[in-house]
Amino acid sequence: MRKSLLFLVLSLSLPFPALARENTGDLAVMEIFFTGNELTRQQLGFLSDDIREKAVEITNFRVMSKDNLFAILKDKKINLSSSGDPEGDVEYGRILQADKLITSQIINSASACYLKLKLYDIKTANLDKSVSRETPVCDFGNLRRVVLDGVQDLLDGVVRVGEFKPGTVLAKVADKLRVQSQGFGALEINTRPDKCRIFIDSEDCGFSPRIIESIPAGARTVVLARDGYVTASVEVNIEKGKKLVLDKTLDPQTGSILLNVGNNSLAIEQEKTSVYLDDNYIGVMPRAGKILKIENVLIGQHKLRIEHPDYEPVEDSIEVRNRATEEATLKLQGKPGKILIASTPLRARVFLDGTRRGETPYAGNLSPGRHRIRVDLPGYQPKDLEIEIRPNRPQSVSLELEALAQGQQAATAGRMVLIPAGDFMMGCNEDFDRQCESDEHPYHRIYLDSFLIDKFLVTIAEYHECVAAGKCSAPDRGGYCNWEKDGRDDHPVNCVDWRQAEAYCHWKGERLPTEAEWEKAARGTEGLIYPWGNDFDCQSQDQEESRLKSLSVLGGKDRDRFEDTTPVSCFISGLSPYGLFDMAGNVWEWIRDWYGEKYYRDSPSRNPQGPPLGTMRVVRGGSWYNSIPANFRSSNRNAQDWLSRRAFIGFRCAR
Repeated sequence: MRKSLLFLVLSLSLPFPALARENTGDLAVMEIFFTGNELTRQQLGFLSDDIREKAVEITNFRVMSKDNLFAILKDKKINLSSSGDPEGDVEYGRILQADKLITSQIINSASACYLKLKLYDIKTANLDKSVSRETPVCDFGNLRRVVLDGVQDLLDGVVRVGEFKPGTVLAKVADKLRVQSQGFGALEINTRPDKCRIFIDSEDCGFSPRIIESIPAGARTVVLARDGYVTASVEVNIEKGKKLVLDKTLDPQTGSILLNVGNNSLAIEQEKTSVYLDDNYIGVMPRAGKILKIENVLIGQHKLRIEHPDYEPVEDSIEVRNRATEEATLKLQGKPGKILIASTPLRARVFLDGTRRGETPYAGNLSPGRHRIRVDLPGYQPKDLEIEIRPNRPQSVSLELEALAQGQQAATAGRMVLIPAGDFMMGCNEDFDRQCESDEHPYHRIYLDSFLIDKFLVTIAEYHECVAAGKCSAPDRGGYCNWEKDGRDDHPVNCVDWRQAEAYCHWKGERLPTEAEWEKAARGTEGLIYPWGNDFDCQSQDQEESRLKSLSVLGGKDRDRFEDTTPVSCFISGLSPYGLFDMAGNVWEWIRDWYGEKYYRDSPSRNPQGPPLGTMRVVRGGSWYNSIPANFRSSNRNAQDWLSRRAFIGFRCAR
């Protein structure tokens, strides 16, 4: 008996390699435990099979097949993978009647993919060995190499404890010697930052800082994790009866930001732009055309702001990801610049980008960029110019207006009608007009400053004077064009495009009317459907007495005695409320505005100027060419290519 005990003590004191191949026993390999979605169930099965095959290759254990494991555990309603609890894993080994049990777990964190392998001695209920491996990503190919390497390390030098019959004196002595030889120690864990989650051999042990008592002596793997920081894995050796202190600083997960200021106007001033991250000053932008790189930015949501003395501050949020470079472009909006406009003589009307702003001397603010200025005074040639406003910078303009010749002033006074300032209703009123088109909605109130508008359409004779003066180009000729036709001097000039019409009005010191001005001049303030009223009677029994005989709206000799256009002062019965001729019929009229189908929905309520850009210009009033009554309604809108020259389009001027 004494010899047997001596043999037992000596056997337990021998190094593991001495007995590594002495005995054989049963080794069970549980399926790999993994909760992510980077690997398929089939791939996890392949990795588990790799562990079994490697165990067969490098040990003398009888390795249980997966089918045997499944057959035994299925009846017990137990999953083939690790329970995650050492006592539970040992119990699985006992159910399988194995001598040794291998469990494995894959942990995927934001910074790396970890493999944990454990080897249990089922008879002693001890953890023989634990191995940890790391790979950058949970990729099947990488993990396969890591698994084989880890199993090699796990099973290197493993010895199977001798088989003693349970309950015998030898078994009891062996158990006592093992407990005494293993023992317990303590581990104190301090981290920077604190509140890191602690895992010891994959078991959750709470948060740092913490002192953990009664840890079985031996090699242990400590994993420390916290959102926003790189997960750390540390191998420690717990000694019997001693406390180990582990101090660990986790590296923050960081990314970087590439910042660009997207303003071409800042090409020579970018270095004046200050940069703030989460209200902390970072620095200034580099010279023009360069970007600023902000490095070592903690992952998560951040607030990025830039400031420039001549621009409004701009702020935006940005999400920074681990090890990633985020790109951000912030566009500064320039602060308004001050504009000062003076004229000789004073009290001239000031128009900025087509909108009346006041009289000279004028002071106001304008947004940065290019702007159109027009200064207009009755009896003087108007002045137009473009200016460039720089952010937060003042600019002054002084204009000297040239007086019109006496003949020009007299002609203007006789041929133009003053439309007084005030409100009128613009668009189509469906309560009275059943022919409304979608672009005539909504029916809305508009205020206009007073303006002058031609009583008559511009005639061939009047346009000829501009051509003779070298200020206008000739209209097209031939077909229904009036140019160079005998007896057409008092007919409206037609076959001119929008640019030619605008050039003529400019030569006269005037301009084309806006769409709102034209409609008010055509229908007055009563919201009339047609210039003469609300009726369009085509059913008169006596054709000679028909009211249409006195209207220049229906073309053809059998209707108004003319083949196409008519003299501009023929039809008194068709006058508008302000006494304008041909506001319905004869020719469509070029309007200053770009055409916008939905413009009425958002147009300003005072002095609207039309959309800022477009591809078509508005035409109004109907013509001899098309006899549809709906076209002659004062609210009817139409559009034409502004470069087109049509026999059914003419114009009149305003100021």
